[in-house]
Amino acid sequence: DEEEARIAEEHKKNKAKYAPIPDVKVLSGPVNIPAPYPTHKLKKGEYCELYFFTNVGLAEVESFNTLIDDEDLTLLKADNGQHVWVPASRDKSAIIKDKDLTWEQFNKAAVCLMSAM
Repeated sequence: DEEEARIAEEHKKNKAKYAPIPDVKVLSGPVNIPAPYPTHKLKKGEYCELYFFTNVGLAEVESFNTLIDDEDLTLLKADNGQHVWVPASRDKSAIIKDKDLTWEQFNKAAVCLMSAM
């Protein structure tokens, strides 16, 4: 009884030391973690193109600045010396629209999007 009380007191003092270790399986495949840009858009409740969840999009979007919204402007000096306000967001011409994705890209993007949500 005295020994059990001492052990119980030790467990109570050092909970982290005696915390149970869960028996979970180790992932065997690669884990696709979406870049901050689409994650930020999803958290804000904004529409995010499926392109950002394809293999190409996952690789490319790492260079996007997550702090820049679509409405943000930056001041640049034009060739004629005048200062001009231009959109700070990236050129989105390389982004494939959802309707133009192949079925293979769509299937991959849908799985990545669902796991990100």
